Amino acid sequence: MRPHAIQCTATIFVLFATTAQAATLEVGKGKPHATITSAVAAAADGDKIVVNKGRYFESVTVTQARLQLVAKAGVQWYPATYNTGTLTVAASADHVTVTGFTFRSRGVALSIAGADATVSRCVFRACSMGVDSSAAGTTISRCRMALCSSAIHVVGDRATVDRTAASHANSYSIELRGNDAVVTRSTMHGSADSGGIDVYGDRARVEDNRVWAVWNEGVRVSGADAKVLRNHVGPCTSDHGVHVIGDRALVEGNDVTQTYNDGIHVVGADAVVRSNDVAFSGDDGIEVTGESFEIRGNRIHDCVDPSGGVRANNGAGAAPKPAVIAENDVRDSTGSGYEVTGVGVRIERNRAIDCGNRGFYVAGSANHLTGNSVVGCGWSGYDVASPSSELTDCTVRDAGQDGFYVWGANSTLTRCTAIDSGADGLHGAATGVTFTGCTLKDSRLDVAASAMTPLTDGGGNKFVTGGVDAAPSH
Repeated sequence: MRPHAIQCTATIFVLFATTAQAATLEVGKGKPHATITSAVAAAADGDKIVVNKGRYFESVTVTQARLQLVAKAGVQWYPATYNTGTLTVAASADHVTVTGFTFRSRGVALSIAGADATVSRCVFRACSMGVDSSAAGTTISRCRMALCSSAIHVVGDRATVDRTAASHANSYSIELRGNDAVVTRSTMHGSADSGGIDVYGDRARVEDNRVWAVWNEGVRVSGADAKVLRNHVGPCTSDHGVHVIGDRALVEGNDVTQTYNDGIHVVGADAVVRSNDVAFSGDDGIEVTGESFEIRGNRIHDCVDPSGGVRANNGAGAAPKPAVIAENDVRDSTGSGYEVTGVGVRIERNRAIDCGNRGFYVAGSANHLTGNSVVGCGWSGYDVASPSSELTDCTVRDAGQDGFYVWGANSTLTRCTAIDSGADGLHGAATGVTFTGCTLKDSRLDVAASAMTPLTDGGGNKFVTGGVDAAPSH
């Protein structure tokens, strides 16, 4: 026989021998094992324990690796004594799977110290804690947690929670501490004194979840490179809907409503906040603070606090990173549409409609506003405090006060339009403000400036009235 044929035959034999060693142990009335404890004591690494219908009052510790614990329909597992744990997976027991049990425990129902454990299709009711893991690679899938003081707590990298529901937790619904955590397609609601999903660690991914009727934040992630995608969040009684702390966050496609504080609150450099829907936030719809950001394509409406729809700050460094606010739509904010403090921020093609205060408030320096529109704000359409800023192709209609109130020195307006402003179409309140090719009409005064800060007419402007402003002071 050729040598390679001998090797293949030997390999097949070893695999067969290894597979043959695995056993299935049955638990239940009339089965070889009357208790789960007995079956676990008799099991070896890689064995499978099948538990048949019944109520089991036991506290069990698993030390075997790759052990499978599988419950048939109608299995309810209680601890041996009140207020103690039910199942413990020891550190030596890696790759253990637990499937199909209903746990009822006033202690910790399932405690895991072994790596890469999988818990699936289990129910946890009225436990002080459903799953408490201190190991890496814990996966919890298709489970239901109800009336637990805390539902899921994992300290370890690579935790995954998938298609799991937690309701009416008193402490926290999901808390994961470790890198590369994933929470997906899960639901959290009715938490009286906790939030929905809390993740602490880098590279977290929180996507396609539903969180509502929670006391604190709906989704909170603290760590770099987080992805918070397509979640439905709110109402949240006393905090933000989505809160991310860490650089390079991506917050995209979320639907956030009825939050006590900000709908979406992000702190960290290089954040991307894109294509989210935010409604009825008690503070800002979206707030982003960091050296660089992209806030694009979001829809915000009915922010009920005077703060505003979008608030952003890229710092005041001498050489800031690029920052962009583009193609957002803010409607019916009781505060301002946009409040931006930064250096060199590009504010492009945004809309502010029926905001109670200003359409845009811009502070810092050298910011660029292009193609933005304001309709029906209660105060000024554009309140520009940042010097050396450029406004190009911006429009405002039906502002309660000035269409453009510019008090940042050496700023320019090019091809801008203000129609039907309650005070001035353009009010220059700083030196060196130049307007060119602008259309300003149907306002109390189309163009106005104080005697000490005259405007410079760059030519091509269309306006009728002008002079020294006597409108109410800002």
